[in-house]
Amino acid sequence: MHSNAGQLLAADFYLAVWPKWHEMEKVFVDALSHSGMHVIKKLLHKFEPQGETCVWLLEESHMAVHTYPEKKYFAIDVFTCGEEGSPMDTINYLSKNLIVKTNAY
Repeated sequence: MHSNAGQLLAADFYLAVWPKWHEMEKVFVDALSHSGMHVIKKLLHKFEPQGETCVWLLEESHMAVHTYPEKKYFAIDVFTCGEEGSPMDTINYLSKNLIVKTNAY
């Protein structure tokens, strides 16, 4: 029997409303918690004049987010080792708790 070495999920989000970073960060952390994942450490870099890149080191592996506020867009990837945590639950939580633009193009 083959066991899964991990789960990787990447997604692009276009938002109708762009929240302040501290509001958005709270939703990211809540999404991880909701998904059964546990933050060990966070590394954040803020770009000038705008944008953030944030990586959360998790007990289960990592989540990385790259924001482009001028486009109301962010890219995210969530990776878990083995069967711990659920990247899909993280993405679903974000979809339900951020104001996602329904027609991004």
